[in-house]
Amino acid sequence: MTALHLAVYKYETRRKLDVLELLLKSGANVCLKAATPPQANKLSIVRHEVKGMSDVPLETKKISLDQKTSLLLALEMKSALYLRGWEYRHWDPVLKLLANATSKLLLEKGVHERSPLHDIAVFINHGWNDVFESGNHSLVEVHAEGKDFSALRILLRDASKKIKLNLDSTHMNKLELKDISFTVAKAMVKFIYTGSVDQEFMDHRGIDLFQAAHKYGVELLKTLCEVQIIPTQDNWIKLLTAANDCESDLLTLKCARSIEDVMLKREENIYISRSSFADTRFGGPNQLFQGPDHVN
Repeated sequence: MTALHLAVYKYETRRKLDVLELLLKSGANVCLKAATPPQANKLSIVRHEVKGMSDVPLETKKISLDQKTSLLLALEMKSALYLRGWEYRHWDPVLKLLANATSKLLLEKGVHERSPLHDIAVFINHGWNDVFESGNHSLVEVHAEGKDFSALRILLRDASKKIKLNLDSTHMNKLELKDISFTVAKAMVKFIYTGSVDQEFMDHRGIDLFQAAHKYGVELLKTLCEVQIIPTQDNWIKLLTAANDCESDLLTLKCARSIEDVMLKREENIYISRSSFADTRFGGPNQLFQGPDHVN
């Protein structure tokens, strides 16, 4: 656990940003992942009482720390600190601070989005040219989640070194895709055939497809997923976890920017609400009862 992770962990009780800000200004690496604590794999987080609800018992939530960045840890802690519909918005400044620091670090590192469409077109043309030139139309049974479908062996072999090794290491015309769903397996093979993924599928299962592409070494599909996946509040934790596990700086950057944008909008809304409330102190509500001919 780094000092930055510890500061995030302690924020729930301290409610101050000073230590986090000091560590970041001192050069702490916000993208550094935490190692597993020596004697515990999880942190114990206490769900604190909400004012006016003292009769509600305290709860403890366990959060795994291993291989998490400070931003992901903060997201998971905020998610754990929900209590009967109460959202712990006091974590928003932490998320904004860490998301901003993450974005800056990755941009300085040169992380940016690039279109993979040209490389995908070359890949698809090469694959089908190999099918035509070789005259080899032998099929492989692709097995996932207890179901099978057929695909051209030569296209699958050309798709990635991992799949080629898998096929060449067995004497059977069968490819076992473990730990991924049948739907995701079909989408991955469809990409190998066509070079495309439906955006609707990407919106709903894009993170799963990205993880499958990483696991089986289909790099162009992984790159396409990085470009097409859209970060939302509903997928921040899952997306950042996948980005961490699959070493995707681009998805980490996109997620950090999304978090930062949402936190800034919340700040603006709070400011507008407070300004509107302040206006009522100067006769705002009385205007509701004044006639159209009233002159101040």
